[in-house]
Amino acid sequence: MSARRSRAEAHVVATEKTTALVLRTTDFSETSRVLVLWTREFGKVRALAKGARRLRGAFESALDLLNCCDIVLIRKTSGALDLLTEARLRECFSHLRGQLQAYYAASLIAEILSICAQENDPHPDWFDQTITTLRELGGQEVYAVLLHWELRALREVGLQPVLDHCVQCRQPFVAPVADSLTWSAVAGGLVCPRCHVATPGRRQLPRDLFLQLRHLVAASNQTPRAAHDRSPLTLPPQTCLELLHLLHEYWMHQLGQPLHLAVYFQPIQRSAGQ
Repeated sequence: MSARRSRAEAHVVATEKTTALVLRTTDFSETSRVLVLWTREFGKVRALAKGARRLRGAFESALDLLNCCDIVLIRKTSGALDLLTEARLRECFSHLRGQLQAYYAASLIAEILSICAQENDPHPDWFDQTITTLRELGGQEVYAVLLHWELRALREVGLQPVLDHCVQCRQPFVAPVADSLTWSAVAGGLVCPRCHVATPGRRQLPRDLFLQLRHLVAASNQTPRAAHDRSPLTLPPQTCLELLHLLHEYWMHQLGQPLHLAVYFQPIQRSAGQ
């Protein structure tokens, strides 16, 4: 009996407290749920919440999708699910439920995080910025707020597109910028005229869109405090949607899987000559 207890205890790491964002919930039994959480101190966590489906259970509504909670976890090893023992609602971002595009944007953020966030890889500054982003989605600049978050996300996961040289031959681009550049989401960025024929997934990127993208990528590389102090977002919605469409195609090729909620952020096609 003591040997069996020792083996069981070896699989338990510790009881930990942290702040978490609920990314995904799945019914596990008549009373329990399996959760995908993004935590400030531990990165992505998969946990079992026993009794979470009970109407008057210990968790109440704290574990609804996109809620921010203070939680207590029993961490486990050997690939087992962590056990969630407590969850207290900190913030529910109720404004998102009344604005459809804001809710889609927040849900897309959760989808990207559920794919990109890694276990035991915390990003506390990015976590804090994400909570701020969810609050800001209640304003008028939904597309611009989402765009800035996605560019920060690409930096955090090491997937920023190559914009200063050819992604194939590494030849630097020099000023002045051409009226149209070749972009490949498959290759990971801009492609020079010598390499574009042999590059899959290429498309033409208008000069104005490239300049906006380059400026925003540079801004996303600032320190969190400098980024927080930036001037108010003023990009037109159509420009934001064109850049989001570009990034969503890029995300999908770099991750090797679709973003299902990207369909809600399609730009109006430019007419010939624009």
